[in-house]
Amino acid sequence: MDIVVQWQGVDSPDSGLWNLRRVLYAITAPNLSEIFYIGKADKASVRERWRCRAKARVWEYLNTERRIHEHCLLVGDLYMEQGRHFSSQLLSDVESLLINDIQPPANSKSRFARISRPGLVVYCQGDWPLSSQAFVDIY
Repeated sequence: MDIVVQWQGVDSPDSGLWNLRRVLYAITAPNLSEIFYIGKADKASVRERWRCRAKARVWEYLNTERRIHEHCLLVGDLYMEQGRHFSSQLLSDVESLLINDIQPPANSKSRFARISRPGLVVYCQGDWPLSSQAFVDIY
C-alpha cells in the first residue's frame, strides 16, 4: 500500500493547518536540518496536540537537553491509493514507520519496536526537509 504524505510548513499562528485533524506533524530545527519529533493529530487538532500536557516532555527535552528555543512546525496530510480509506490505525502505522526509520530524538515510542504493516510504503513530499523521501515497511 502506497501512502503519500504532503508536508506543509506552518508559517503563522493563524494558519488553518493548526486546526487539521487526521494528519501528522513534525517539529523541526528552524533551518529544517533535523526533525526533532513526529506526532499525529487524529481525534484532536494539531493545535490541541501542540498544547497538551503530554508534550511537556518534548518541550523539556528541546529546551533543556538540546537548548533549542526556536523550531518550525510541519503538517503532513495523507493521500492514499484510490479505493483505500483512512483509518486511525493507518495514521498510527505511518507515524510509527517514520519514527522508526528517522529516529527523531524527542520521540520515545516506535524508535526501537513497532507493529509492522508489511507492504506499506510512505512517500514524503512538499516541504519535507530530509533527503530520504521514501520509507518502506520491510518487517
